[in-house]
Amino acid sequence: MGLFGSEMTRLASRRLFRWLLILFIGFLVLGAVIVFVNDNGTFSRENVADGLIGLSFPLLMFSWLVGASAIGAEWGNRTVSALLTWEPRRTRVLVTKAVAAAVSTALWVIALQIVWTAVMMPVASDGVGFTVGPPFSWGDYLAFAARILGVCVVASVLGFSLATIGKNTGAALGGGMAYLLIVESLVRAYLPEWNDWLLSTNIVRVAERGADAAFDGVTTEEAALRLVAYAVGLFLVALGVFRRREMA
Repeated sequence: MGLFGSEMTRLASRRLFRWLLILFIGFLVLGAVIVFVNDNGTFSRENVADGLIGLSFPLLMFSWLVGASAIGAEWGNRTVSALLTWEPRRTRVLVTKAVAAAVSTALWVIALQIVWTAVMMPVASDGVGFTVGPPFSWGDYLAFAARILGVCVVASVLGFSLATIGKNTGAALGGGMAYLLIVESLVRAYLPEWNDWLLSTNIVRVAERGADAAFDGVTTEEAALRLVAYAVGLFLVALGVFRRREMA
């Protein structure tokens, strides 16, 4: 718990995350002002829920960055070796760091979702505007936000694991982009029967508004289990690399 507390304090004190959080909140408030000034009564609560779909992609990128830089920055500053001098049990160290990164990601994503709801709901009408999802209900809205939160936590763990393997934040960001832009494109082009197993397919299915809608034959529960399996599997690979890596 002492190690976990120190990791949470370290992550909370990072200026990168503070400025990103301020930037996100600023854009959300600006969006609410624009909607309030230009709205003609068609912006509804359903549109607020649909807006979480657009917000989910930057939240995913933010989560991936939080996870990757949680360990990547330490490789760059060579503080991992110093930490292992104080706590030589590598499995405990890496698991604690990953949990701290995941919890920090969850707290930041929840805060941004609360800000989104707080600034958008007051300017939304009760009428029905243009919507791509089911009619609004608070239960569905909270469930939808929770699914996005879960996907963001998975993205954080994936980014953390790649940064552990590559020993820097850039490896996680570059590796993630290369996989999504190149590997998944090739798989969809030449092995379309594998599409249901791709990371982005399952992310979209879990983060989709309307849990009962069909999407490429993959249910929300199946997609969620696959994402958890991918995150745990990649973390175990990272843990194996970390345990055997020469730190000198």
